[in-house]
Amino acid sequence: MARVDISKLMKRADEALNRRNYGLAIFNYIQALSLQPENIDARGKLRATQTRAVNEAGKGNLAKGTFLYLKALILNTIGKHEQAMIACEHSLTCGPDSVRVMALLARSAERQELLEVAAWQRQEIADKYEQEDIDNLWELGELYESMGRGADAVRCYETIAEIDPDEDIGPAIRNASALMTSDTFATAVEKGSHEIIKDRDEAEFLELDAGKLKTDEQRGRAIKYLLENEVQARPDDHRIYIRLGDICYDLDDWAKGYVEAKKHYLKAQEMNATDSSVRDKLGDLEIKKIRVDLRELQAKVKATPKDKALRKKYNEQNKARIAFEVKEFQRRVKDQPLKAIFHYRLGELYFQTKNFDGAISELQQAGKDPKFKIAALTTLGRSFHAMEQYDMAIGQFEEAMKGQELFEKIRDPLYFEAQTHEAKGDLESIKIALAKYTQIYQTDINYKDVKAKVPELQKKVKEAGG
Repeated sequence: MARVDISKLMKRADEALNRRNYGLAIFNYIQALSLQPENIDARGKLRATQTRAVNEAGKGNLAKGTFLYLKALILNTIGKHEQAMIACEHSLTCGPDSVRVMALLARSAERQELLEVAAWQRQEIADKYEQEDIDNLWELGELYESMGRGADAVRCYETIAEIDPDEDIGPAIRNASALMTSDTFATAVEKGSHEIIKDRDEAEFLELDAGKLKTDEQRGRAIKYLLENEVQARPDDHRIYIRLGDICYDLDDWAKGYVEAKKHYLKAQEMNATDSSVRDKLGDLEIKKIRVDLRELQAKVKATPKDKALRKKYNEQNKARIAFEVKEFQRRVKDQPLKAIFHYRLGELYFQTKNFDGAISELQQAGKDPKFKIAALTTLGRSFHAMEQYDMAIGQFEEAMKGQELFEKIRDPLYFEAQTHEAKGDLESIKIALAKYTQIYQTDINYKDVKAKVPELQKKVKEAGG
């Protein structure tokens, strides 16, 4: 079947976008996609326009978006997948950040064997909205396998393992690597020795990448492979530059790593300005640079402890480091309010700077996520302690320990609960504190100062006649 020409529709959409006539632009982009549903460039432009329109209006239309989602769901159920995709796009016009609509669009595209579209949509979910959605990453990895993109599939499975180490990704990684290697070698035999050499490079890169890069020599080979092969094959894929930046970020030669990583991340940002993960990586890069510089300065302070000017410089730079990190994580919380890890990190920073009200607000949000519950509620309790709200602090420590069986997981909140009971000062509270310090002492005598605390409080109880 001949490919339908959508150039006039795309031109009209682009012209309308330049005039900020978002409704007309969206209409033309959707018309173009009804004729060429596989066109990812048109779909990307539509999504950017939908987002821009809602952002400038300051709100979407939740009720209409929900109605259109339900319509799309029915169309998908009865097998009208192409119409379901169009209904999904109309729903996303009302709310372009709806992950459930994007996931439905991906499923509908897959049913039509539009695997590139399905993968593009699931990758957008993984990059911008639900970075820790393991189900989406499994689906994305399997899509990449179906498309013969083994390296991308492996990367999805590795991300799953980083989120949840208990997930068994071994078979999936082996299948993806084997599939990629066998397919590319079969193609290489047809094309001659040059392609076989290229394929060996790819197989080696897959092996290195799957096993993690451990030396700068390995990282250099991986960078060379990506630049000479992946960038050439997919020059418009900003994720390749993210991967290059990630490899450079880990270089032992930090001076070179910083410069190269920043260059690649900025290139990725230039190619896709809406991918929030790139901004986060640039922020992490600057944080690492500040911390590396601080460690070097700290070493000089230790070598010359009497140099007051040097120590003052270190203290000032450390304050600047904390201020930068606070600002960075404030941005992340604003841009991605559903990510618990950002709330947790900002709460920790607020706690360090004695902004206890701010810490409490962020840590309450972070504590709702099971992955951060213990750490977040422990620091939340410490914040209440610092404000002398002792009973509220104890309540948080108890909540942090609830349902936990491993001592290693409750040791921190147990210790800080003991501290809080001790701070209350009355005899009954001192006895409770002693019992909790003793519990830690009997399991880990070298933890913090429990070796000193137990006899100290035993003496206090005895002197009080308890």
